[in-house]
Amino acid sequence: MRRSVLLTLAALGAVLSLLSAGLFAALSDTARTGSNQVATHDLPSSADLKIATATQSGVSTTCGTFSDDLATALISLDDQTPGFDSGQGYLYCLRNVGSQPVTVSVSVEDFSDVETACTGDEAVYDQSCAAAATGELGDIVSASFFGIDCTTGVQPDVPADVVLLRSTTTTPVSFGTIPSDQTRCYLSSLFMSGATAMQRQAAQSDQLTWRFAFTGVV
Repeated sequence: MRRSVLLTLAALGAVLSLLSAGLFAALSDTARTGSNQVATHDLPSSADLKIATATQSGVSTTCGTFSDDLATALISLDDQTPGFDSGQGYLYCLRNVGSQPVTVSVSVEDFSDVETACTGDEAVYDQSCAAAATGELGDIVSASFFGIDCTTGVQPDVPADVVLLRSTTTTPVSFGTIPSDQTRCYLSSLFMSGATAMQRQAAQSDQLTWRFAFTGVV
């Protein structure tokens, strides 16, 4: 084939290619939106547990002001006979203001058991009997933890039977789950009636102090 014919065919192909591109551009169009976005607002902490003391009127429990920590004791008993049962229930409320459900447990912190004096025949049963020495009251004080319905007073669950208070320093008691933005009411009591006569004698003139610590875990 002659060179002039080849050049002509090549030029014709280029023209057809340009015409095809122009035709495609003429048959298509694009419509676009403005710049889209998704934004989130801030959330409370995942786990944020508050506590309040409470009072009861009839069967209804009224929670006080919630805070991170109570400034006052939940239980304060003086001049008690070793081996007594308080016979009193101490009411309190826990509220989950966090953004997620939390599994709650209670333990004891700052557990301190000391002798305030060595009285009566305490020394017969307590070989280390002396003021400021380690006391024996912590060996006989137990606590109960009951969940109650804040409105009806009914106990929908019993998180634990009576447990030795000292044991909760290492083995927390489970309170189940509190959903986000929900409040639960509880009642606790102290018991010493399980103590033997010897334990009661050894526990006289002792002082036990502690703090309840309620922990919520996501």
